[in-house]
Amino acid sequence: MLLQALALKHLGADQSLYLPSLQTLLEQSYADRQGTLGNNMSDKCLASLIYDEHSRDRELLLEQIITQQQGQGDFGNSYANGICAYALKDQKNSSSSMVKPKFNIENDVLSVTVEQESQFKNQWLTVNYSLPINKIKPSSQGIGIEKVMFVKRNQEWQKVESQTVLTPGDLIRTTLTVNSPVAREQLAITDSIPGGFEAINPSIDNKYYLESLGERWQLNHRIEIRDGKAHWYILKLKEGQQSISYYNRVRHSGEYKAGPAQVEAMYREDVKGNTGTGKVNIQ
Repeated sequence: MLLQALALKHLGADQSLYLPSLQTLLEQSYADRQGTLGNNMSDKCLASLIYDEHSRDRELLLEQIITQQQGQGDFGNSYANGICAYALKDQKNSSSSMVKPKFNIENDVLSVTVEQESQFKNQWLTVNYSLPINKIKPSSQGIGIEKVMFVKRNQEWQKVESQTVLTPGDLIRTTLTVNSPVAREQLAITDSIPGGFEAINPSIDNKYYLESLGERWQLNHRIEIRDGKAHWYILKLKEGQQSISYYNRVRHSGEYKAGPAQVEAMYREDVKGNTGTGKVNIQ
């Protein structure tokens, strides 16, 4: 598509023939299933050559390319290095400075004002924000997810309710149920492990996982425990509901917030869902 757009531009075709498709390609994420020399960086550099010189779209794309290159140190491979070197050959170096802007938030709209704005030809605004964990509500965009915790008492699994009091040493099973109206592939599920819990890693002690998912569970699932979160990667998801579980030991007393569980299609940013938040009481 990128090479086709370059050819159309070289022939003097109307921009309406190729710019809409170009924008769609840049905004979507997809799985590249073919061996190729190109990568994300070379695609962006090719795309920058299609936009008109000094256009806003081209300048914004070049900013992304330069920022990404500075982060990883190169463009990915020799082919991408060559394409991007050509795309950036007329890009001049200029001094930059950090300016703290004045801003105002009203009705969820952020307004930014930079003093002596005329001094700055190009501006790059970085915004960091966070949402209080207790304000996160359940959502579903093409796929939904629910989370239920159980504690093992007297050899039986009992649902953990808001009034349930846990004690150090308890075994906890967290069950995540994904609901999709269609079959999907390549899904990622992330759940925050509450403070006071210690996740049981299946690679160390997987007897609980064998009991709940069977001996061949690893063929269709992959789980990683790191940075206080449980990460599941599912290759194939059937239409309807499907549940997976992971296990924790209660280690420390206190009252802790339980963050939301999230599910997303790895190559479709518009397909995602999350649970709400809760809390656990350990005495």
